[in-house]
Amino acid sequence: MFIVVILALCLTQAATTGAVGQPQSATAVATSPPALSGSEVSQLKTRAAAGDAEAQVKLGRAYQDGNGVPQNDDVAVKWYRKAAEQGNPAAQNNLGVMYRLGSGVEKNKEEAVNWYRKAARQNYAPAMFNLGTAYYNGDGVAIDDILAGAWFLLAQKNGSQQADDAVTRMTKDLTAYEVTETYVKIAEILRKGDELPRDDGEAAAWYRKAADSGSALASVELAQQLVQGQGVPQDYPEARSRCEYAAKLQFGPGAYCLGILNREGLGGPKNLPDAAKWFERAAELRDYRGILYLGEMYWKGDGVKVDRDRAYMWIWIAANSGVPGASQDEQLLRQELDPKTVEKARKKATLWAQQHRQLGVRSRNNP
Repeated sequence: MFIVVILALCLTQAATTGAVGQPQSATAVATSPPALSGSEVSQLKTRAAAGDAEAQVKLGRAYQDGNGVPQNDDVAVKWYRKAAEQGNPAAQNNLGVMYRLGSGVEKNKEEAVNWYRKAARQNYAPAMFNLGTAYYNGDGVAIDDILAGAWFLLAQKNGSQQADDAVTRMTKDLTAYEVTETYVKIAEILRKGDELPRDDGEAAAWYRKAADSGSALASVELAQQLVQGQGVPQDYPEARSRCEYAAKLQFGPGAYCLGILNREGLGGPKNLPDAAKWFERAAELRDYRGILYLGEMYWKGDGVKVDRDRAYMWIWIAANSGVPGASQDEQLLRQELDPKTVEKARKKATLWAQQHRQLGVRSRNNP
């Protein structure tokens, strides 16, 4: 509870950084702006009325603070909204705070979060911090310590001093695994490009940080970027090393990655027998993407002896697991086999699938 209270107070203070602040209080002291003279207020009103977003933000703060004008939260919200609708991040963040506190508007924590998001997308640190507190306290969103930590770290990286204490506290409260997951979450946010502008380079940096902290998922995601040269220089040897690490942790996508690298000869010599072994290992670890490749290798004799019975078993499993292209292969290969062979291969496939709980996993999402 102590932590929640401290963060809630910081939420009010967070809006004081940047162009606009909150009133001073006995619990959360903010730096007051210089007193405005009558002529300065007049100039602000003229500029604000003409659509100057910066002036609208300053005028909103003046009314919120009662600085040079009568204190009036309703009018403050009016000017914040005008600037926010023009895309001003300080106004968007402060409008969110007004909704969070119920000052000048009816309290609405969900709407507060919506405005924080708009400002955070412009890399506005106070809004990132406020999103962190929202996820930490469950204000307008479900409590999520990983997302809270991610936004605190992003706020800190973008210059929020309030985030420094939150990050220090977060690293003490979360387990090492959870801290690593916050790095992964940041990378995912940056790669997806919805809540922040997509930045493959920054995403790779966070994946690397998570991978170096022991994350198998981050190791594979970083390897993918290294192979494709997305945000980082192409580096096949490091990609292979990252996938090997993930595979050692019994992570299916790591084994699948090694199958691909060996099949294509990336980061090392082309090795089809090893590719087949890694695809089969990936299947055992419930990453079924390589099953179709494995079946095709036995069908064509690529790196393994031709074995149409075994090929059909893997391809049939792939088709029943929803692997794209597997159904077409299954139909073609079935035409080359007699019905008894097909039935025998299906029984083997069913037994294998039951042992590995593989069939019926169409909805499973692999990284």
